[in-house]
Amino acid sequence: MVLTAALSATNSCLFSTSRTLHALSHGGNAPKRFMMLSKSGVPNDSLNFSTLVLFIIVILNYFMPASVFTLISGVSTINFVLVWVILLWCHIKYRQTNPAGAKTFRMPGYPVTDWVSLIFFCAVLVFLLFNASTRVSMIISLVVFAVMLVVYQVVYRPVSVENGNVQK
Repeated sequence: MVLTAALSATNSCLFSTSRTLHALSHGGNAPKRFMMLSKSGVPNDSLNFSTLVLFIIVILNYFMPASVFTLISGVSTINFVLVWVILLWCHIKYRQTNPAGAKTFRMPGYPVTDWVSLIFFCAVLVFLLFNASTRVSMIISLVVFAVMLVVYQVVYRPVSVENGNVQK
């Protein structure tokens, strides 16, 4: 029964990640090769990439069986927290640019709740950096995040909009 559950979870993971890569490529947020579908409608390149990443995790499990779960779950947790830090920072910047904010939904306690949440998440990240069991996960996450940021800056050359004029 455990094996069946593990196989089912793996199948679900491969299906969802390959379809997510496929959708991201349609939005211009992943390589265009992930857009292609097979004759039967399967995003094979996305599926193969997802399988490769899963295979890397299997190899990691072979070389570090006692700590691979901590590593993978740590990277996942840290990336989740980093996404929230980015979202909160974007909300603060958006509200500074648009003081009226959204008309239909107001952030309760803005700006205090944004800043308190941001400080909390940053404190969590600092704790994870100094915690021996999650330090490697934090370093991996920060390095990958920095590489993605540099690649984005180099490849996409972000566009800035000032006074309604688009500038590169």
